Amino acid sequence: GDQRQQAYLIQSGKVRVYTTRDHQEIDLAQLGAGQIVGEMALLMDGKRTASVQAIEDCNLIVINRQEFEKRLHDTDRAIQSMVNMMTQRIKDANDVIADKRGSLRAIIKTAEVMVNNTKSNLP
Repeated sequence: GDQRQQAYLIQSGKVRVYTTRDHQEIDLAQLGAGQIVGEMALLMDGKRTASVQAIEDCNLIVINRQEFEKRLHDTDRAIQSMVNMMTQRIKDANDVIADKRGSLRAIIKTAEVMVNNTKSNLP
């Protein structure tokens, strides 16, 4: 959750978007050309909700907070409210996805341990 003042439009290349729960990295998405990363920080008062790592060499265009806020301010109030509501829903959905993926990972690890224990007890 570090503070950032910009988002990035990916012109070329690919990035991995992930979050960390209980010291485990949980993949949320892979993004490529034409997609934006970091937009949630612009919408959520600068707090990062995920981390990003380049998978391939990338060319990026910076979208700074000041320009973004100016453009959002210049839009209709109903649009502003809708953007704020959708932003919160996306953040909530990301949290649910991360929790479910973390739970699934724990189930898989438990199953692997059970299989290994069963194998070691076979004649």
